[in-house]
Amino acid sequence: MKQKKMNRALGICMAAVLAGGALGCGNSATAAGGSDTAKKQITEKDITKQADSSVDISGTTIRFASSSLKDEATQAVWDQILETYKEKSGVTVEMENFENAEFRTWITTQHAANNAPEVFDLNYSWAWEDYNKGYLIDFNDYLDTTNPYNGDKVLKDTMSDILLQQAVNPDNGTMPGIPGRVLGVKIIYNKTMLNDAGVTELPKTYTEFIDACKKLQDKGYVPFGFANAKVNDAHMNWWLHNFVSQMDAELRAEMDMNGDGFVAKNELVAATDKGLIDFTKSPFKDGIEILKDFSTYWNSDFNSTDQTGAVDLWLSGKVAMTTVGSFQANLLTELEGLDYEYGLMQLPVLTTDDYPQVTGKSLNNGGRLVDVYAVTKVDDPVKQAAAVDFVKYLLSPEVLNVLMDEFLVIPPLKDMELSEKLAGWLTTDTEDFLHANYFGYATSKEFTDFQVLSSQVYLTDDMDLEEYTSELNTEWQSMCENAKIENDWSEENGYGTK
Repeated sequence: MKQKKMNRALGICMAAVLAGGALGCGNSATAAGGSDTAKKQITEKDITKQADSSVDISGTTIRFASSSLKDEATQAVWDQILETYKEKSGVTVEMENFENAEFRTWITTQHAANNAPEVFDLNYSWAWEDYNKGYLIDFNDYLDTTNPYNGDKVLKDTMSDILLQQAVNPDNGTMPGIPGRVLGVKIIYNKTMLNDAGVTELPKTYTEFIDACKKLQDKGYVPFGFANAKVNDAHMNWWLHNFVSQMDAELRAEMDMNGDGFVAKNELVAATDKGLIDFTKSPFKDGIEILKDFSTYWNSDFNSTDQTGAVDLWLSGKVAMTTVGSFQANLLTELEGLDYEYGLMQLPVLTTDDYPQVTGKSLNNGGRLVDVYAVTKVDDPVKQAAAVDFVKYLLSPEVLNVLMDEFLVIPPLKDMELSEKLAGWLTTDTEDFLHANYFGYATSKEFTDFQVLSSQVYLTDDMDLEEYTSELNTEWQSMCENAKIENDWSEENGYGTK
């Protein structure tokens, strides 16, 4: 594959996946009707129960919207899935695909016009926004029902407990959508560049990682491609969380009111009232300082580089490393035309040599929710039942095996064996998943937007550390006060727990 052609293909793929709902642009499916794997796994024609046995959904037509890439190979796999579902349920599903740039706008206009598809595959933060506007059903109402496409097991018993916990909206305890896939985050590296710079062993600790960056820079290479042009580029979120999450274990223990291992939004608000969250102090200040130190090894135009651009820099050999998410995993299947060796490694681990209280585990984001299947609230009980039934089919091992094989989707089921292709994305013994989401939309879109945009100023030395962290405190405290008003949270009612 020629480099120019490959870069163009990857650019299309990256544009699609940035919406968070993309299934990628793998080319293993045939344009004629999907791969042999897909056909083998979804041809059994058993007639199954429906989401609501009192409603006959056979003969119904519903719509399904996704931002999966619009190419013949991808569509062929989905056509086979939808055809088999029709054979099993009698329901016709019309699929609508949109590129990332237009998907969110289209969803908003369709809801406003009361013409939205019955089922969406979308970023979970969008689901929360749409639910709060009254557009989506609460999936809590269906968690105790059985999934006829997974051995009649109770739906919630088949799902990852961690993902279900993250899918709950901490503002009101509802579930605007049910988990559809998981996220893993790794560094993809140019082995040829590293070897040329004298880096013969992959760095594991942060000290080793920075030493590798120095060697690359001394050799004339740009060590790292970083994307910080806009909030949903996610590099800022991934890396800042990586550093802070390695130093906040003691803080998390104080904030975790219900002892479930996660710090939900109401617990973050309670912790703020107690003075526990202060961005001018450790671990936040330390994490921000580490990020600033790391930024000296990035591409100089990082504030105008988006996620697609960062990957393009890496593909073209202009940077030695960049960060990729598992939703981009199938780009690795497109790299046979490269003239250099490459691989994946985990984000670096902080050690007690530099910071006395660290977990010894970097952040993979493995187990972190990315996308959900959301169902539009409609007046037609037949279409409503058909929509829920279709989501259950999408959450069956039968379909998830296809998505895993064809598009490298990490499934959300708790007891499902993963494909060997996904092995590099799994959480290792020296990695952890995110326990407290300080810098993500799941906690506050407004704060996250502010943090990323203000970081553009701070990282270019137009704002000092004291001013930056003080402004983060002001914005964070404002978010907390608004959350208390909106949700009637207070110390007296246990921040919504009493």
